[in-house]
Amino acid sequence: MDVNKKDAFGVNSFWIAAFYGHVSVMKRLMEKGIDIYCRNHNGSNALHIAVKKNNLNVVLELIKIQYPLDHVKNNGISAVGIAAFKGYIKLLDLLT
Repeated sequence: MDVNKKDAFGVNSFWIAAFYGHVSVMKRLMEKGIDIYCRNHNGSNALHIAVKKNNLNVVLELIKIQYPLDHVKNNGISAVGIAAFKGYIKLLDLLT
């Protein structure tokens, strides 16, 4: 089985686990060598989607593994920009 297989939106199971807040699944997938930097067709990566969903646990895990905080989506918006737009103060504090 290809751990990096992507769906019709261009995302793999790591991205999906981040979307749904399943940190333990994310960790297991990392052990299996999954591409943690996968992006959807809009350029959103796991951090972008975790911030958008206001999922503090996923964001903390991504920071812990030194996930790049400065990547931007296709429209130029970063995770910090998403947190600011949504008004997520706790996430802004973590990301800045």
